[in-house]
Amino acid sequence: MMGRIQAGALQFVLFIGAVIAVLLLAFVLLSYTHARFGKSADRFVDTLKTADLGVAYALKSGMRPGDTLDLDMGLEKGVMVKGIKEYWGVFEKYGVVATASKHRFTKVALAGGGVTPDSPVLYLQDNERPLIIVGTAKISGDALLPKQGIRPGNISGHSYYHSRLVYGRQGTSTKTLPKLGTGHLDYLKQLLALNTSATTLEERPLVRLREIKNSFKRPTQFIRGHVLDLSETRITGNVVVWAAQKIRVDASSILTDVLLVAPEIEIGPGVKGNFQAVASKRIDVGRNCELFYPSALAVIETAPIKKENTLGEPPNIYVAPRTQIRGALLYLGDGETQRFSPQIKVDTDAHITGEIHCAANLELKGNLTGHLSTHSFIALENGSIYQNHLYNGTMDNRDLPLQFAGLTFEGTETKNLGKWLY
Repeated sequence: MMGRIQAGALQFVLFIGAVIAVLLLAFVLLSYTHARFGKSADRFVDTLKTADLGVAYALKSGMRPGDTLDLDMGLEKGVMVKGIKEYWGVFEKYGVVATASKHRFTKVALAGGGVTPDSPVLYLQDNERPLIIVGTAKISGDALLPKQGIRPGNISGHSYYHSRLVYGRQGTSTKTLPKLGTGHLDYLKQLLALNTSATTLEERPLVRLREIKNSFKRPTQFIRGHVLDLSETRITGNVVVWAAQKIRVDASSILTDVLLVAPEIEIGPGVKGNFQAVASKRIDVGRNCELFYPSALAVIETAPIKKENTLGEPPNIYVAPRTQIRGALLYLGDGETQRFSPQIKVDTDAHITGEIHCAANLELKGNLTGHLSTHSFIALENGSIYQNHLYNGTMDNRDLPLQFAGLTFEGTETKNLGKWLY
């Protein structure tokens, strides 16, 4: 009886020992796995943070478009960082790839010229004539004006209604406007002509009632046609919609981060979205539209401006009443400004938050929160032309966030990140 008890005890001891050994082995394995996972997670987080930091570094690195560079960020974490700079419409696009061991992370961001607390609300080119301000027009912020300065005026019995001409400091402008970088301007002209490398040209048909998506980490997709109607169409991401004649957008169109390119672009009433439109002739924006940041409207006229009187010709960019645009408006043309019609017209009760740059005549009857640079103002009232007159339009840069990213001109030192892409 005693022998059997001892044998059972021995078996029990062996069983307990085996269980303890298995538990110890499991604990060691769990500890090793946890430590390895922790190191892997730390390396993944380091790679992710380095990618974010790489975009900020790339913004300050002076990279040239099309270049792929190894970014020497002074890090000793074994993370390799490559950056590439390209254009996307009127903005710049930065891509950064951070690689560490088996981890690889890509970040893409839209960026543009930044603002500073000293940035003027208005830069009016010096054409040897004063700015005449009339009606409820108001300039709130610092202004760079011609040597002749600013004076109150009268249009159809309406005089200037405020007590001060400029609610800020006044400085002197020059006989030239800020210039978009040559490379950027060449890109926009090539985009209008669709001079694109065949290796990046991926075409797909336009299908209504379906969604087209394309990541900015993939090659750009192109939708091409003669006249394209984007009603009942949802397009998101890295897609260029290019038409040989015209593009129409209506309230049923859902566009996000898309680039529209055509000689004429018509944005109907009630459109809401976030996109850029680049045209060679005309962009019309209807009433009650809301284009979210960072949207942009740009007309790049490649044909020389005719020198004869063109009174009555519609503006190249027209923004209808009660429309809001958050982003940038840009007009550039070849040749001297000789026309007696506005190239950009922002109508009554329209609101632009961001930036307007017009290399010709601007008629501002609505409101701007941000910055404006123009060759000259114009007002068309009761069949009469008032050159270098600002009538009822207002501008104020005090509520524009310092994080705003807009147009990048030659000599721009400050660049901001406008939006993370996907």
